[in-house]
Amino acid sequence: MLKLRLFLFPIFFVGVMALSPLFAQEVLVKDALGGGPLSEVIVLDTNGNFLGQTRNEGKVNLNLQEGNKYIFQLFGYQAQTHTAESLKEKNYTLVLVPLFEEIDGIELVSKKKRIPPTFSMFECWEGGIIAVTKSKKHIVVFDESQKPLYRLPTPKLENDALKELFKDAAGRFYLVGKDQFVQLYITDQKIYKYDPQPIDQFNTYIKSLELVTPNGANIYRDLSRVQHSMPTTLLPEYTFFNTDISYPKYHNCGTDFIAYQLGKDPEVAYSTIDTNAFYAANREFFTFVNLYIRAKGSPLDRRWGLQQHSYNTLFGRFKEMPLFNYENKILVFDVFNNQLVHVDQEYKQDTAVKFDLSNTTRHFVALQDQKNERIWLYQREKHGRDLIYELKDGLKKENQGIFIDAFARNIRVQNDNVYFLNDDFIIERKPIESN
Repeated sequence: MLKLRLFLFPIFFVGVMALSPLFAQEVLVKDALGGGPLSEVIVLDTNGNFLGQTRNEGKVNLNLQEGNKYIFQLFGYQAQTHTAESLKEKNYTLVLVPLFEEIDGIELVSKKKRIPPTFSMFECWEGGIIAVTKSKKHIVVFDESQKPLYRLPTPKLENDALKELFKDAAGRFYLVGKDQFVQLYITDQKIYKYDPQPIDQFNTYIKSLELVTPNGANIYRDLSRVQHSMPTTLLPEYTFFNTDISYPKYHNCGTDFIAYQLGKDPEVAYSTIDTNAFYAANREFFTFVNLYIRAKGSPLDRRWGLQQHSYNTLFGRFKEMPLFNYENKILVFDVFNNQLVHVDQEYKQDTAVKFDLSNTTRHFVALQDQKNERIWLYQREKHGRDLIYELKDGLKKENQGIFIDAFARNIRVQNDNVYFLNDDFIIERKPIESN
């Protein structure tokens, strides 16, 4: 990650007439497509120095000077360059045009048109649901009442089919393939896509993004691995066993969350580790390494392979650890130490309470209703019964859970409704308040 800093340079006034005066002005930036405000728009001078960034309401305060140029840019939008004079002519309101194109093959759905009823995955967008059919050949967009609006074939980039749907921590949507991915923009009539990007960009900057805070900080989970170079001299048929051995930082017994924000150095937002589990995992891992060295990586010696399997089974599994914006704080589900932690906007711990998170799964711990900030703790109980329990005040679990279904998939909550895929791969919706 690049370290983003705000560089300040002294201004020397030679004379009254040499430089025109600075004046403070609020500038509003809007989206040309929807007309709403655009946040995170960066303002730079012609030397690339950071001057400001729009807030959630699309506004930024700038010290303008006549004759200077100001560059407004946001990923996925056409950049605009203005002077103080041109901004005044536009009444200090700019409209940025998106750099995306409509996906071909959109077919509006009439009442007579039959839509395939089974789906492999779905996500909630602000106007309803977007889903991928079970065959992964089509995408279908629904409104909030689950009425189908339109469908289109799953797009391809050369021979790379984009069949996986992903929604990031900022609420942006993506279609993901083997080698590339595209970001989507969804409306009630069309889907637009941005330019394709290589998949390593997705894994580095999107998949590991855990939270975007109201003040514009992006918090990433550190998914780096510790590398050990293990060269060996073997028979030619064994050379594919020569490997660079690595393990996830803290052996998946802890993790770090790093906050990145324009104008600031990266800083640790939250860090946690289960110390006892870490030492046990460390012993298991280096037992495997010693056996591998002793066998020189040969597949004929099975002890190192069995030890590697033992390590991966006990400690090598990734655990989800959700972070949510909640009542002007960051709520952390610390699954490694079984506690709920409230962190303020300066990343200082505010409140921490012991909380048993052992009944949640490794991949699914909790979810939040983006419409009202209500948080729901997921729990799979006996016979595959899936329930969600509301978390009151970010501290206490309700005694009465809401039953969803047996072995439900793809559970989502939006606007006090729970959506999920049932055993027949059909999207079901249950109003929460009626349970």
